[in-house]
Amino acid sequence: MKARKKKTGMKGPDKRWLVTNAIIMGILFTVIICAGAFSGIKRVTSQETYAKNMKVNGVELGGLTLEEGEARLIAYQEERLQNIAVPVRYAGHEHVFTAEELGVSSNAQDMARTAFSYNKQGGALLENFTRTFDDVDLVLELTVNEQVLQRNVKAFLSEYVVQAEDAKVVFDEETHSIAVTESREGVTTDMDAVCGLVAARVKSESNSPVTAEEQVQQPDFTTDEVRDNTMLIGECTTQLLDDENRLTNIRLVSDALNGAMIKPGENFSLNALVGQRTEEKGYVRADAFYDGTESSSELGGGACQVATTLYNAALRADLEIVDRARHAFPPGYVELGRDAMLSWDDKDLVLGNKTDYPIYIGVQIAGGELNVKLYGQPIGYDIDIETKKLREISPPGEKVVQSDEYPAGETVVTQAERIGYEVEVYRNYINNDVVVERELISYDYYPEMRRIVAEGTG
Repeated sequence: MKARKKKTGMKGPDKRWLVTNAIIMGILFTVIICAGAFSGIKRVTSQETYAKNMKVNGVELGGLTLEEGEARLIAYQEERLQNIAVPVRYAGHEHVFTAEELGVSSNAQDMARTAFSYNKQGGALLENFTRTFDDVDLVLELTVNEQVLQRNVKAFLSEYVVQAEDAKVVFDEETHSIAVTESREGVTTDMDAVCGLVAARVKSESNSPVTAEEQVQQPDFTTDEVRDNTMLIGECTTQLLDDENRLTNIRLVSDALNGAMIKPGENFSLNALVGQRTEEKGYVRADAFYDGTESSSELGGGACQVATTLYNAALRADLEIVDRARHAFPPGYVELGRDAMLSWDDKDLVLGNKTDYPIYIGVQIAGGELNVKLYGQPIGYDIDIETKKLREISPPGEKVVQSDEYPAGETVVTQAERIGYEVEVYRNYINNDVVVERELISYDYYPEMRRIVAEGTG
């Protein structure tokens, strides 16, 4: 008989037992390693010092307590701020701005606390593991208070900015003539751009100088422009009554008006310029023509004559008539339809300057006359003011009334007879003696008034 060979190796059950033991040992080993790592991380993250790998802006904080870390960062930050010195140069002048002048700061204390708690925040094991053993360098940024920076930088620049000066018209009160002052170029700079460059220097911690570029600033109105566009464009003269109180008021209004300027595109209000006529300002009572049937004594009486004279000069100067009111009946010092009423504060004269240059007003009282001149941009054509009387209206017959206000037998005229008028006023534009345009300025109705007589019965 052949001999049976003896099999070598482990039987099935024995092999499975070994595999099972190996798996169990591997799991136990992993648990032990992880537990050790976790224990190490826990020890690191729970200690009362910064992690050994912690930095802020390159400043080593590892192993320090929170208080020590705060002190080190604050000292670093103070030195950092002291090193800020940004020179700004303009027009041959220089100022070196400090961190305080530029509103520069940073919160070193907050950053110290952030760094201290950086690897003590809990979370996943892997995240804590990474935070524990990786190098960490946090950034402590500088902050700039833009308002402080702009205020101080612009204050320095403003000291040496030369503003352009416009040519101006000056009135000689004695000769009532005008002169034009000399205009002047200015030198300025783009202040916002300079502030932006300074802020950029701070953020990059560079102390290289910032040079503000000088910019020539032209005046809005040069001497030649003002002289060429300040010609006599309109004038009117009215006769003054021999009434000292009226003259007092007319002088006060004229003084306020003399030398006034109407800017391009501006509406000019005579009431706004003169203000309320009061005794405190020196105004007195005098005859005035308002809305009543007769002239009456009013505080500031006579102001309307200045308004009327200005109105007629404005018509000839081609100013826009924005607002104008007529009297109840036409005053004798001006043609029909050309009067202008002034009353505080409901009746006003408002004129508009539709040119590209200022209009200047000159007023003179001399020889029993009131004269108003307007100077401005030449019109380029002649202007004629035409008054067209549409109707002349006769008043009704006399009316007699009985009144116990007067003694018996006495007769008093309580209202004078007045003729009524309907009038249109036109502004004619003339070129080479030909009317090229005709503008209706106003339509006015001055009501007729009957004579009223009171017979006394008292």
